[in-house]
Amino acid sequence: MNRRLELVTAVHALLGGFGDLESCIFNFMAVPIRQMFNESIHNHYGLELHSEAFDLVVSSVAVVFFVGILIGAVSMGYLLQEGDGRYCQVGHYFKSTFCSIELFMIGHFMAGLISVYKMALVIYIAECSPDKARGFTSMALGSGGFILILIGTPLCLPEYLGNKDNWTILPALCTVLAALHLTISLLFPQSPKHLYITLHDKEKSRDAVQFYHGAGVDLDAVEDEYEHEKMYLQQGHATVKEVWNNPILR
Repeated sequence: MNRRLELVTAVHALLGGFGDLESCIFNFMAVPIRQMFNESIHNHYGLELHSEAFDLVVSSVAVVFFVGILIGAVSMGYLLQEGDGRYCQVGHYFKSTFCSIELFMIGHFMAGLISVYKMALVIYIAECSPDKARGFTSMALGSGGFILILIGTPLCLPEYLGNKDNWTILPALCTVLAALHLTISLLFPQSPKHLYITLHDKEKSRDAVQFYHGAGVDLDAVEDEYEHEKMYLQQGHATVKEVWNNPILR
């Protein structure tokens, strides 16, 4: 595999796993810091909630994660069509160190949103990879997220960072990872398939193919594959059976 593709895969695998870490920490810390929710509501709105109302608030905190997933699923197709898979990782949030249920809900919502958008990153890296390396690079992205989860999960315990005083530290770390990921990703070429099929920029597409596949790549063969895929896409939506039976679409 080309060294530059290895570098790109490593960057996206390690830094792009911040979305997996977000989902982990917000789901795990919702219970240990639930008392913070009650204090935040009292400090901000002067309300004293009885047990049933407080349980409803805690349930609402969990629901916003799935609202983020829903909105992410609806909007990802448009973002992939109009932009590039790398930029679906831009959406993030800012944290502060004060007690706030509102910040936690925003973070939980963004965690759900970004957990869906990471699929765009998998599509991006698959489009950049040659056929023989596509499975490895796609698997590497998932592995990077699991490594971060393995490290971050113990830190969500109340004895460490999963408490009302320190819960913002891990989300702040995710913000740093997201900023680094975006900054470094901008140095890499866009997906050659996106450049060729969507933007119709053959020259930049060739440069991107050489960057990701290496100088010895057969550009004519790659462009022939893109042309076939472009032709199938112009015919309208393909069925699952057509995708399965067609090696180019598959």
